[in-house]
Amino acid sequence: EKRIAVIEDRKLVEFQIMREDTGHCLGNIYSGVVKRVLPGMQSAFVEYGGARTGFIHVKDVKQDITYEEYQKDIDNQDEKGGDPKTPKYGNISEHIKDGQKILVQVIKEPIGQKGARLTTHISIPGRFAVLMPTISHIGISRKINDRKRRAELRELGLKVQKKGYGIIMRT
Repeated sequence: EKRIAVIEDRKLVEFQIMREDTGHCLGNIYSGVVKRVLPGMQSAFVEYGGARTGFIHVKDVKQDITYEEYQKDIDNQDEKGGDPKTPKYGNISEHIKDGQKILVQVIKEPIGQKGARLTTHISIPGRFAVLMPTISHIGISRKINDRKRRAELRELGLKVQKKGYGIIMRT
């Protein structure tokens, strides 16, 4: 196992333990190759380096997505609500092709014979911010009540957004 401790001013502020045998991949980002597109299921299988190929649905591939759509899809990922063939998402064949290289993030661990659930909507969480390279959005924690501070953070967020990224600022 690997142990990481962050100490500031002689005080422990962060401590993490990583074990080799756990094999957790949730949140990891991989460069993958589309192995098979299934237009009838509006999904595809992606070889990303895991024991089994990962599964990606058209709503997790769509390029022009708002943060609200992204969050709703994450919240409802296990529910069967809505028709995946709706024009809202278009046909998966319009977005990816067999053999195409794509950057993916694991949003659900592999279970039994099922591969991991993947998305192209990458989010990189940090201690004070979440960077979203594929979604143009600025979010500021509701716990930050000071209007002046919120305005400063919004200005910072606009600079990030102008570069084509989204950001959520945390407390």
